[in-house]
Amino acid sequence: MISMNVLVLALTTALLSSVMTWCVAYLLYRARMRAQITQLRLELAEELEERVRRGALAAGEELLPEFRREVTEGFREAMRGVARGDMAKEMARTGAEIVGGSLDTLFGAAKKRSTFRPW
Repeated sequence: MISMNVLVLALTTALLSSVMTWCVAYLLYRARMRAQITQLRLELAEELEERVRRGALAAGEELLPEFRREVTEGFREAMRGVARGDMAKEMARTGAEIVGGSLDTLFGAAKKRSTFRPW
């Protein structure tokens, strides 16, 4: 009977010793791996940020000539409109319609449909 108790005690002690050893090893491994994973995550974040920055710069350089061309063409078109007087005529027409509509309202004249066209 005593030998059976000693055997159970020895097996229980061995089992608990093994479990505790595994727990300590796991905690040390996890602590070490957490630091390594954090370091790796930071390195990958920096690399991703650099790649995105390079990609954005490359896309900007690729699209810049087209953007410049569009802006230049829009500016030239606006200048041609001013040179022809289209813009001034349109502004004068719109202003006259607004003043005329106000006078019609003031004197009670019949309303006519406005041809107001902003630009």
